[in-house]
Amino acid sequence: MRAAPWFIGGLAVGVAYVLIMGISTVQIAAARGGVVVDLRNEVVEVGSPSTPILQWFVSAVLGVLTFYAIVLHPRRRDVVVRVAAAGGFVVAALALSAWSLAIDDDAASEAVSAGTALGWKGWIQEGGTNAAVHLMIGLAILAIMRALADRSEAVKADPWDSTEPGSARTGPA
Repeated sequence: MRAAPWFIGGLAVGVAYVLIMGISTVQIAAARGGVVVDLRNEVVEVGSPSTPILQWFVSAVLGVLTFYAIVLHPRRRDVVVRVAAAGGFVVAALALSAWSLAIDDDAASEAVSAGTALGWKGWIQEGGTNAAVHLMIGLAILAIMRALADRSEAVKADPWDSTEPGSARTGPA
């Protein structure tokens, strides 16, 4: 039960990361194309192309904070907690990435802003196909593998130091 809050937290971080990266990706593409879009991904102003430094900075900071939340912050906790935090993130981010591929062209054709669906569907569409999101999913999977490897090394190192059912100390389950 102690892992449930960490899993739910990982889910929340995964959803927030994909959505915010989607918003940022839409804003970056719009700025480079010389338009300003609102949060519904509709063009509100046309101007000259610009360099989206603020959006790039937000994306970088968000990546660092997400990595801290799912990998670094729980690193000194029990293996179950580490797997739950990263696992929740992986489940949410992979689900939204898969959904982003399922958002059809009809939703995107309604939009004025170069094939991006309107509103939150556009955020999922752009965030789910963002390479930074895929990289973070890979890092979270590596964190899970590392946590499980640490656990198996600890069990191999001292099999008498376990209180789990079936261990040498407690006998057969």
